[in-house]
Amino acid sequence: MTTSSPTVRITQPGRTPLHVVVHRPLELGRDCDGVLLSDPELSRRHLRA
Repeated sequence: MTTSSPTVRITQPGRTPLHVVVHRPLELGRDCDGVLLSDPELSRRHLRA
């Protein structure tokens, strides 16, 4: 049996969608150690997946 890692699709207005394969915990937000996003409505550490 093969286990595959989940893929997260990140979309932002005016930008090409980003597909991220999650192998370990990942942070997304405006000011974090993970994927930086420019949407002012997101919190600094918006999501941990």
